[in-house]
Amino acid sequence: MLCLSTLMILLAAIAAPILSAFQLAPDCTDFLSALTLSEGCELMEGGTYLDLNARARLLKDVRLKIGDGDPGGDVGKVVIGREADLEDLKGGRLYQ
Repeated sequence: MLCLSTLMILLAAIAAPILSAFQLAPDCTDFLSALTLSEGCELMEGGTYLDLNARARLLKDVRLKIGDGDPGGDVGKVVIGREADLEDLKGGRLYQ
């Protein structure tokens, strides 16, 4: 079992840089966990201070997606935002 698990970890360590060479877009999920952390005293658009449960109830129907935040520019911007506000990513277009 130890040999098998050591072999799997070794293969994962070798495969990570090889697979990252084939990456076509920037890693937009790098700081995603930091964006989802709950800040207890954050002031939202409504002008009230909400706790974690109240904020989750308020945002339960908001749909997010990864899309193009600047569809009219020469170089697009990959952003995470509301589904209705973003356009789909297009192949062959440059993104930041």
